[in-house]
Amino acid sequence: MGNDELKRCPFCGGKAKVKFGQMMSCKDDLRNYDIPLKIECCVCGAHFDGLSVAKITSKLEIILLHNGYDKLAEKWNNRVGGE
Repeated sequence: MGNDELKRCPFCGGKAKVKFGQMMSCKDDLRNYDIPLKIECCVCGAHFDGLSVAKITSKLEIILLHNGYDKLAEKWNNRVGGE
């Protein structure tokens, strides 16, 4: 799901954008990294926060272990009455 599939802000109707935070190592497993996510309205600033988890291999490949974006986008797009 990309930016174009995000519904407009449920509060003001503004366009939504996705922001990614800085990767941080997980406290319980230093080989895994948390990637903070945010879907935010460009107009009023309303937002939902989420988290993805990735692992970096010895060959410096990034493997996504938990895709937090899909659940976050579903939460953002959810409307009362299924609109």
